[in-house]
Amino acid sequence: DNAQNGSDPTQGGDDQINTDQSQNGDSLLPKLPEYTYYLTGTECSADESDLIPYAVITHSASLSYGISMADMVVEVPIENGETRLVVYYRASEGLGKIGTLAPSRANIDELIDRFGGISVAYGSDNSVLSDGVIDLDVKGTEFSYLENARYVYTSAELLSAYALEKNIKNQYSSVPVVYNFVDFGKRYTGIVPASSINLPFSSENSTAFAYSGELGSYVMQKNGANKTDALNASLVSFTNVFVLFSDSTTYEKASGIQTVISTAACGSGIYFTAGTATEIRWQIGDSGISFSTLDGTELKINRGSSYIGYYKSADADGATYE
Repeated sequence: DNAQNGSDPTQGGDDQINTDQSQNGDSLLPKLPEYTYYLTGTECSADESDLIPYAVITHSASLSYGISMADMVVEVPIENGETRLVVYYRASEGLGKIGTLAPSRANIDELIDRFGGISVAYGSDNSVLSDGVIDLDVKGTEFSYLENARYVYTSAELLSAYALEKNIKNQYSSVPVVYNFVDFGKRYTGIVPASSINLPFSSENSTAFAYSGELGSYVMQKNGANKTDALNASLVSFTNVFVLFSDSTTYEKASGIQTVISTAACGSGIYFTAGTATEIRWQIGDSGISFSTLDGTELKINRGSSYIGYYKSADADGATYE
Protein backbone atom coordinates (compact mmCIF):
# COMPACT_ATOMS: atom_id res chain seq x y z
CA ASP A 1 0.00 0.00 0.00
CA ASN A 2 1.23 3.50 -0.78
CA ALA A 3 1.60 5.68 2.28
CA GLN A 4 -0.49 8.41 0.67
CA ASN A 5 -2.76 6.50 -1.70
CA GLY A 6 -3.38 3.18 0.07
CA SER A 7 -6.05 2.27 2.60
CA ASP A 8 -7.21 4.94 5.00
CA PRO A 9 -5.82 4.04 8.42
CA THR A 10 -7.43 6.72 10.55
CA GLN A 11 -7.87 5.27 13.97
CA GLY A 12 -7.00 2.11 15.86
CA GLY A 13 -7.61 1.11 19.42
CA ASP A 14 -6.14 -0.04 22.69
CA ASP A 15 -5.61 -3.75 23.25
CA GLN A 16 -5.05 -5.35 26.62
CA ILE A 17 -1.66 -6.99 26.96
CA ASN A 18 -0.30 -9.39 29.53
CA THR A 19 1.21 -7.65 32.54
CA ASP A 20 2.06 -8.43 36.12
CA GLN A 21 -1.08 -7.61 38.04
CA SER A 22 -1.96 -6.86 41.63
CA GLN A 23 -5.27 -7.12 43.44
CA ASN A 24 -7.01 -3.83 44.20
CA GLY A 25 -10.50 -4.35 45.57
CA ASP A 26 -12.56 -6.27 43.03
CA SER A 27 -10.43 -5.32 39.99
CA LEU A 28 -7.06 -6.37 38.64
CA LEU A 29 -4.76 -3.50 37.79
CA PRO A 30 -1.39 -3.60 36.01
CA LYS A 31 1.59 -3.28 38.28
CA LEU A 32 2.88 0.25 37.80
CA PRO A 33 6.61 0.99 37.94
CA GLU A 34 7.79 3.62 40.38
CA TYR A 35 10.00 5.33 37.81
CA THR A 36 9.77 5.68 34.03
CA TYR A 37 11.97 7.40 31.44
CA TYR A 38 10.37 10.34 29.66
CA LEU A 39 11.41 9.38 26.10
CA THR A 40 10.21 5.77 26.27
CA GLY A 41 7.61 5.62 29.05
CA THR A 42 9.22 2.39 30.21
CA GLU A 43 10.48 1.42 33.64
CA CYS A 44 13.87 2.72 34.73
CA SER A 45 15.86 3.22 37.90
CA ALA A 46 15.46 6.23 40.15
CA ASP A 47 18.88 7.49 39.03
CA GLU A 48 17.89 7.29 35.35
CA SER A 49 14.45 8.85 35.70
CA ASP A 50 15.67 12.46 35.51
CA LEU A 51 18.74 12.01 33.29
CA ILE A 52 19.15 14.49 30.47
CA PRO A 53 19.96 12.42 27.37
CA TYR A 54 22.79 13.03 24.96
CA ALA A 55 21.39 13.92 21.52
CA VAL A 56 24.29 12.79 19.35
CA ILE A 57 24.33 13.95 15.73
CA THR A 58 25.79 11.31 13.43
CA HIS A 59 26.20 10.46 9.76
CA SER A 60 23.48 8.02 8.68
CA ALA A 61 25.50 6.20 6.03
CA SER A 62 28.52 5.41 8.21
CA LEU A 63 28.95 2.66 10.78
CA SER A 64 26.95 3.43 13.92
CA TYR A 65 28.43 2.66 17.34
CA GLY A 66 26.06 2.37 20.31
CA ILE A 67 22.88 2.99 18.30
CA SER A 68 21.14 -0.19 19.54
CA MET A 69 21.09 1.37 23.04
CA ALA A 70 19.28 4.51 21.87
CA ASP A 71 15.91 5.50 23.32
CA MET A 72 15.04 7.53 20.23
CA VAL A 73 16.51 8.15 16.78
CA VAL A 74 15.49 11.04 14.52
CA GLU A 75 16.47 11.04 10.83
CA VAL A 76 16.68 14.48 9.21
CA PRO A 77 17.11 14.98 5.44
CA ILE A 78 19.76 17.40 4.21
CA GLU A 79 20.89 18.21 0.67
CA ASN A 80 21.92 15.76 -2.06
CA GLY A 81 19.58 13.07 -0.72
CA GLU A 82 21.68 12.61 2.43
CA THR A 83 20.39 12.41 5.99
CA ARG A 84 21.72 12.83 9.50
CA LEU A 85 20.68 10.93 12.59
CA VAL A 86 20.05 12.42 16.02
CA VAL A 87 20.62 9.51 18.40
CA TYR A 88 19.28 9.90 21.94
CA TYR A 89 21.17 8.09 24.68
CA ARG A 90 20.69 8.25 28.41
CA ALA A 91 23.76 9.95 29.82
CA SER A 92 25.15 6.84 31.49
CA GLU A 93 28.65 5.45 31.74
CA GLY A 94 27.53 2.25 30.01
CA LEU A 95 28.04 3.85 26.60
CA GLY A 96 31.36 3.07 25.01
CA LYS A 97 32.27 4.21 21.53
CA ILE A 98 29.71 6.65 20.04
CA GLY A 99 29.58 7.90 16.46
CA THR A 100 30.43 8.61 13.75
CA LEU A 101 29.87 12.24 14.69
CA ALA A 102 28.51 14.85 12.28
CA PRO A 103 28.03 18.63 12.34
CA SER A 104 24.88 20.15 13.79
CA ARG A 105 22.48 22.53 12.07
CA ALA A 106 20.06 25.16 13.32
CA ASN A 107 16.98 23.08 12.47
CA ILE A 108 18.48 20.04 14.24
CA ASP A 109 19.23 22.08 17.34
CA GLU A 110 15.68 23.43 17.21
CA LEU A 111 14.43 19.86 17.26
CA ILE A 112 16.66 18.99 20.24
CA ASP A 113 15.38 22.08 22.02
CA ARG A 114 11.83 20.68 21.80
CA PHE A 115 12.65 17.11 22.88
CA GLY A 116 15.25 17.97 25.49
CA GLY A 117 18.80 16.69 25.53
CA ILE A 118 22.42 17.78 25.39
CA SER A 119 23.43 18.35 21.77
CA VAL A 120 26.63 16.49 20.85
CA ALA A 121 28.12 17.36 17.47
CA TYR A 122 31.37 17.77 15.58
CA GLY A 123 31.14 21.40 14.57
CA SER A 124 28.23 23.07 12.83
CA ASP A 125 27.05 23.88 9.31
CA ASN A 126 25.52 27.14 10.57
CA SER A 127 27.11 30.19 12.12
CA VAL A 128 24.13 30.71 14.43
CA LEU A 129 22.47 27.88 16.35
CA SER A 130 19.55 27.76 18.73
CA ASP A 131 20.17 29.65 21.97
CA GLY A 132 18.05 27.23 23.98
CA VAL A 133 20.15 24.12 23.40
CA ILE A 134 22.78 22.80 25.81
CA ASP A 135 25.71 22.20 23.51
CA LEU A 136 28.76 19.92 23.58
CA ASP A 137 30.63 20.65 20.35
CA VAL A 138 33.59 18.28 20.47
CA LYS A 139 35.36 19.67 17.40
CA GLY A 140 38.85 20.84 18.28
CA THR A 141 38.67 19.37 21.79
CA GLU A 142 40.25 16.42 23.55
CA PHE A 143 36.81 14.87 24.02
CA SER A 144 36.65 13.19 20.62
CA TYR A 145 39.07 11.16 18.54
CA LEU A 146 39.71 10.44 14.88
CA GLU A 147 39.97 7.05 13.18
CA ASN A 148 41.12 6.28 9.63
CA ALA A 149 41.76 10.00 9.11
CA ARG A 150 38.04 10.78 8.62
CA TYR A 151 35.71 9.22 11.21
CA VAL A 152 35.13 11.03 14.52
CA TYR A 153 33.98 9.29 17.70
CA THR A 154 33.46 9.98 21.37
CA SER A 155 32.28 8.02 24.44
CA ALA A 156 30.14 8.51 27.53
CA GLU A 157 33.29 8.87 29.62
CA LEU A 158 34.63 11.65 27.39
CA LEU A 159 31.27 13.43 27.26
CA SER A 160 30.91 13.29 31.04
CA ALA A 161 34.36 14.84 31.42
CA TYR A 162 33.49 17.55 28.87
CA ALA A 163 30.17 18.31 30.59
CA LEU A 164 31.98 18.58 33.91
CA GLU A 165 34.49 21.01 32.39
CA LYS A 166 31.66 23.16 31.00
CA ASN A 167 29.66 22.86 34.26
CA ILE A 168 26.74 21.25 32.44
CA LYS A 169 24.38 19.28 34.65
CA ASN A 170 23.03 15.97 33.38
CA GLN A 171 19.85 15.85 35.46
CA TYR A 172 16.57 17.66 34.93
CA SER A 173 15.20 19.79 37.75
CA SER A 174 11.82 19.21 36.12
CA VAL A 175 11.49 16.31 33.69
CA PRO A 176 9.77 17.38 30.44
CA VAL A 177 6.67 15.66 29.09
CA VAL A 178 7.32 14.92 25.41
CA TYR A 179 5.02 12.01 24.52
CA ASN A 180 1.54 10.99 25.59
CA PHE A 181 1.80 7.24 26.24
CA VAL A 182 -0.89 4.59 26.53
CA ASP A 183 -1.72 3.41 30.01
CA PHE A 184 0.30 0.52 31.37
CA GLY A 185 -1.33 -2.77 30.47
CA LYS A 186 -2.60 -1.45 27.12
CA ARG A 187 -1.21 -1.37 23.60
CA TYR A 188 -2.27 0.78 20.68
CA THR A 189 -2.87 -0.98 17.37
CA GLY A 190 -3.87 0.60 14.08
CA ILE A 191 -6.37 -0.72 11.56
CA VAL A 192 -4.23 -1.33 8.48
CA PRO A 193 -1.48 -4.01 8.54
CA ALA A 194 2.02 -2.65 7.95
CA SER A 195 4.82 -5.20 8.13
CA SER A 196 7.28 -3.24 5.97
CA ILE A 197 8.09 0.45 5.50
CA ASN A 198 10.24 2.04 2.80
CA LEU A 199 11.65 5.57 2.91
CA PRO A 200 13.80 6.28 -0.16
CA PHE A 201 15.51 9.58 0.62
CA SER A 202 17.45 9.24 -2.64
CA SER A 203 18.61 6.53 -5.04
CA GLU A 204 21.68 6.04 -2.86
CA ASN A 205 20.18 6.56 0.59
CA SER A 206 17.15 4.61 1.79
CA THR A 207 15.80 3.65 5.19
CA ALA A 208 13.40 0.74 5.62
CA PHE A 209 11.82 -1.25 8.43
CA ALA A 210 10.57 -4.84 8.70
CA TYR A 211 8.24 -5.74 11.55
CA SER A 212 9.39 -8.62 13.75
CA GLY A 213 6.61 -10.33 15.67
CA GLU A 214 9.22 -12.08 17.78
CA LEU A 215 10.78 -8.79 18.87
CA GLY A 216 7.51 -6.85 18.80
CA SER A 217 9.34 -4.03 17.02
CA TYR A 218 10.43 -2.73 13.62
CA VAL A 219 13.95 -3.74 12.58
CA MET A 220 15.76 -0.89 10.84
CA GLN A 221 17.42 -1.38 7.46
CA LYS A 222 19.76 0.96 5.66
CA ASN A 223 20.33 0.69 1.90
CA GLY A 224 18.91 -2.81 1.74
CA ALA A 225 20.72 -4.33 4.72
CA ASN A 226 19.80 -4.65 8.39
CA LYS A 227 21.20 -1.77 10.42
CA THR A 228 23.43 -3.23 13.11
CA ASP A 229 25.30 -1.70 15.99
CA ALA A 230 29.00 -1.73 15.13
CA LEU A 231 29.74 -1.84 18.86
CA ASN A 232 27.97 -5.11 19.66
CA ALA A 233 26.48 -6.41 16.36
CA SER A 234 22.92 -6.02 17.74
CA LEU A 235 20.01 -5.28 15.43
CA VAL A 236 18.56 -1.79 15.66
CA SER A 237 14.79 -1.88 16.22
CA PHE A 238 12.02 0.39 17.46
CA THR A 239 8.61 -0.06 19.07
CA ASN A 240 7.32 3.04 17.31
CA VAL A 241 8.11 4.37 13.83
CA PHE A 242 6.88 7.82 12.84
CA VAL A 243 7.10 9.22 9.33
CA LEU A 244 6.48 12.97 9.51
CA PHE A 245 5.89 14.86 6.28
CA SER A 246 7.27 18.38 6.43
CA ASP A 247 8.07 21.28 4.10
CA SER A 248 11.66 21.96 3.10
CA THR A 249 13.62 24.80 1.53
CA THR A 250 16.85 24.61 -0.47
CA TYR A 251 19.24 27.57 -0.31
CA GLU A 252 22.06 28.49 -2.68
CA LYS A 253 25.06 29.53 -0.62
CA ALA A 254 28.66 30.41 -1.38
CA SER A 255 29.65 27.02 0.01
CA GLY A 256 27.03 25.22 -2.10
CA ILE A 257 23.37 24.31 -1.70
CA GLN A 258 21.83 23.58 1.69
CA THR A 259 18.45 21.93 2.27
CA VAL A 260 16.56 22.72 5.47
CA ILE A 261 13.48 20.74 6.45
CA SER A 262 11.14 22.20 9.04
CA THR A 263 11.59 20.12 12.21
CA ALA A 264 9.50 22.13 14.69
CA ALA A 265 6.23 22.63 12.87
CA CYS A 266 3.13 20.55 12.06
CA GLY A 267 1.82 18.37 9.28
CA SER A 268 0.56 14.96 8.28
CA GLY A 269 2.29 11.67 8.87
CA ILE A 270 1.99 7.95 9.57
CA TYR A 271 2.42 6.12 12.86
CA PHE A 272 3.59 2.50 12.69
CA THR A 273 3.45 0.19 15.68
CA ALA A 274 2.63 -3.45 16.43
CA GLY A 275 2.69 -4.25 12.71
CA THR A 276 0.00 -1.65 11.88
CA ALA A 277 -0.28 1.84 10.40
CA THR A 278 -2.33 4.89 11.35
CA GLU A 279 -2.48 8.14 9.41
CA ILE A 280 -1.92 11.05 11.79
CA ARG A 281 -1.51 14.75 12.23
CA TRP A 282 1.52 15.91 14.22
CA GLN A 283 2.57 19.13 15.87
CA ILE A 284 5.75 20.07 17.68
CA GLY A 285 5.52 22.99 20.08
CA ASP A 286 7.36 24.28 23.11
CA SER A 287 6.15 21.33 25.18
CA GLY A 288 7.05 18.35 23.02
CA ILE A 289 5.16 16.59 20.27
CA SER A 290 1.48 15.74 19.99
CA PHE A 291 -0.32 13.37 17.63
CA SER A 292 -3.92 13.01 16.58
CA THR A 293 -5.81 10.77 14.19
CA LEU A 294 -7.37 12.33 11.09
CA ASP A 295 -10.68 12.82 12.88
CA GLY A 296 -8.93 14.91 15.56
CA THR A 297 -8.80 12.25 18.29
CA GLU A 298 -5.73 12.54 20.50
CA LEU A 299 -3.35 9.64 19.89
CA LYS A 300 -1.51 7.93 22.71
CA ILE A 301 1.56 6.02 21.58
CA ASN A 302 2.99 2.72 22.77
CA ARG A 303 5.70 2.65 25.38
CA GLY A 304 9.17 1.87 24.04
CA SER A 305 11.85 3.24 21.74
CA SER A 306 10.93 5.45 18.79
CA TYR A 307 12.24 6.34 15.34
CA ILE A 308 11.13 9.61 13.79
CA GLY A 309 11.84 10.07 10.11
CA TYR A 310 11.24 13.49 8.61
CA TYR A 311 10.30 13.23 4.95
CA LYS A 312 9.85 16.00 2.41
CA SER A 313 6.17 16.77 1.84
CA ALA A 314 6.83 17.22 -1.88
CA ASP A 315 8.08 13.61 -2.05
CA ALA A 316 5.45 12.09 0.25
CA ASP A 317 4.18 9.63 -2.36
CA GLY A 318 7.60 7.98 -2.31
CA ALA A 319 7.16 6.81 1.29
CA THR A 320 5.41 3.44 1.07
CA TYR A 321 4.38 0.52 3.25
CA GLU A 322 2.62 -2.79 2.92
